[in-house]
Amino acid sequence: MMLLFDEVMDTSRPTELPPDHPIMCYFRENDDMRELLKEVENLIQFPVIKNQWYELYDKLDLWWKLHLPRKQNQLYSLLEKKGFTRPTTTMWVLDDFVRDELKENRKCLMMEMKKNLLPHKQVLLLILLI
Repeated sequence: MMLLFDEVMDTSRPTELPPDHPIMCYFRENDDMRELLKEVENLIQFPVIKNQWYELYDKLDLWWKLHLPRKQNQLYSLLEKKGFTRPTTTMWVLDDFVRDELKENRKCLMMEMKKNLLPHKQVLLLILLI
């Protein structure tokens, strides 16, 4: 999705903000997600080894439990106070979708549904790229 806006979005990072500024926290969290994406890209190439996937899902859970509340409590509420309700509605729906897919993927892994896990692995990669 972000590729659609690649040419018009300013993706530079502010240099004058302190490290503990909320915007800098978002940048760090996004960097962490990029690293997790690399792990997903690596793992989907090989047969499923459950422990590797459990470890990855644990990392995703930690990231998601930190990132989602921060977006909901800081970003979305501020945007809505300023009258930007449509983007936040879309973001809420997307967040719910990603959370549900992560749960479904973990469930498939736990139930050893390897035949269902392969499509879910690819979906996981796609949803995390959004």
